[in-house]
Amino acid sequence: MFWNKKKNILPVTKRRILFVLKRRDDYSCDMPYAGNKSVSTGMYNSVRMMVKMCNGRLHCDAKMVVVDDNNHIDKEVHDYKPTDVIIEGLWVVPEKMDILYGLYPKVHWYVRIHSEIPFLSQEGKSMEWLHEYYNNGINIACNSPRAQQSLSSVGIISNYLPNFYCGDTIKEDQNDTIIKLIHAQKISGYSDVINIGCFGAIRPLKNQLLQAIVAHRWASDHHCKLNFFINKGRVECGASPIMNNLQHVFDNTDSDLIQIQWMPHEYFLGFLNNIDMCMQVSLSETYNICTADAILMNIPVVVSREIPFVDNTINDPCSANEIYSMMDYVYKNKNKVKKNNEKSLIRYNNETVDRWRFFIS
Repeated sequence: MFWNKKKNILPVTKRRILFVLKRRDDYSCDMPYAGNKSVSTGMYNSVRMMVKMCNGRLHCDAKMVVVDDNNHIDKEVHDYKPTDVIIEGLWVVPEKMDILYGLYPKVHWYVRIHSEIPFLSQEGKSMEWLHEYYNNGINIACNSPRAQQSLSSVGIISNYLPNFYCGDTIKEDQNDTIIKLIHAQKISGYSDVINIGCFGAIRPLKNQLLQAIVAHRWASDHHCKLNFFINKGRVECGASPIMNNLQHVFDNTDSDLIQIQWMPHEYFLGFLNNIDMCMQVSLSETYNICTADAILMNIPVVVSREIPFVDNTINDPCSANEIYSMMDYVYKNKNKVKKNNEKSLIRYNNETVDRWRFFIS
């Protein structure tokens, strides 16, 4: 720790934290999106929010960079001269980490993972790389205390560095064809329309198929026309069968599966103004920005207990009846649910700030 033992105060040396992400096709090329609608994803947004927290709440210097591959990290470290580098996710090969560690031995190097062990198990070399990092002096960080505890049981002692959430300026695209469709249904006298969002990448542990089936049943029982919204373009971890099954369900019901493009965060928040309820009944999560977005926009959420900052959660994400009952509860108690979830998210944020303040002390 950077600590002045004699005076028992923080020293003059100030922490400079560099967060490093790997560019993917769906990351925006710059922070303001250059006026276009390049999309962004969960990890990109979560790190962007971490930078805001560090610069604002913790008063340390922090910066996020998005690089094309391993070979572009050196330049960013040389230019920014950080005290700490946090590699977000498992993508830097251990051999490259060894080289970087040798080039900048005074820098504190971290690899921060955003997944619980069930998700990491789908990445073939996750445990191999984590052990190599750790054995070669690279620090490991988790955004989940359960992942931290699990790794410690196999000899990988890690830091707990949770996520932070802050909203963006909300923008709406009135030219969006999906929004026009929603408005047209309401204006046409189709008053009993329920718009349910289940956003994020299509993955096995996201449990989208069961949520879609329960949402259709719930809407039918309440005599509503269901529009079930998902994102398109990211079908990951061998989840193509899930997408096929989702499409088949909606091909054989009077409900509609509506796929929307990924969009910048501020436009996604604006889009949520058209959604009545959000679902994230995942089998495994460490955080979930889409749920935090819904809370910010005062939308009731139906989520599993995997999401750590929601007041009322589902214990068994495989129970259709429990999901159905929670949908009933949040819909009938919207105001209470919204208020409690907002308090819970604020509490989680405050705990995050405390944890990171300890980390940089």
